[in-house]
Amino acid sequence: MKRIKERSLAYIQLLQQHTHYTLYNITSMKPIIVTRLLRRYLVEHLGIRPEYKVFWLSTTNGTLFCVSGDLTVFRMLPDFIDRAITLQHCTSADVLYAGRGKSMLGRVIEDGVNEYLPRGYHQRAFGGSATNTIKEQEA
Repeated sequence: MKRIKERSLAYIQLLQQHTHYTLYNITSMKPIIVTRLLRRYLVEHLGIRPEYKVFWLSTTNGTLFCVSGDLTVFRMLPDFIDRAITLQHCTSADVLYAGRGKSMLGRVIEDGVNEYLPRGYHQRAFGGSATNTIKEQEA
């Protein structure tokens, strides 16, 4: 728990490198599959792989799934979430935040960090491209 709280500011700073942010509360999410599907979905629809960051965190109410990117990525996320639900990679998704406000995004993520729920032994409870960048910075 302490480790998650200490790193949450670093996650928020990495996510805030972009201009648009969307934060979902997703139930019954398969995080690894959804993050891979997002990458393929964006390449399929845009023809290129845009720059974006993803962060997910297991909470008591589901999984927080945050994506930061440019306006193109921001506009494609609702259709992507609908596709993920159709393919049964998640059950439902509620938008907690969508916009450009960095401070509001930080507050919503902090609330999610306070509801952090560790999973069982050898199961990841948080991850994403933002976490990989932090590991590279620490090395």
